[in-house]
Amino acid sequence: LIQYLGCYSMSLWWQWSGKVYFVVMRNFLPVRQWLTFDLKGATANRRALDPRVLHHIHAGEDLRSRTAWGTLRDWEWMDIAMVCDVSPEDKAKLVEMILADAALLASEGLMDYSL
Repeated sequence: LIQYLGCYSMSLWWQWSGKVYFVVMRNFLPVRQWLTFDLKGATANRRALDPRVLHHIHAGEDLRSRTAWGTLRDWEWMDIAMVCDVSPEDKAKLVEMILADAALLASEGLMDYSL
């Protein structure tokens, strides 16, 4: 589902920072979304907006203005009660894939917090 566009690193000049590594990925969805979320399954430091600002975002807004709020995070997802409707069959397939990914990473002695 994910198309990787590149793996990059850069040095940051902030105090106590060093080289940062990041991956750029392409969105696999064929439609243009009006809200974008980066979900990690955690709530610590996972708020992008002041909650009062979030409730002023309207589904009918011009998509070009999306940069006004950028990518939302876990707290915003919960604040507006977002859900994902997944069929039992798709849920079973997803669980199977995640378990296989976790087993592969474990066999290589690796860890991926995004699972």
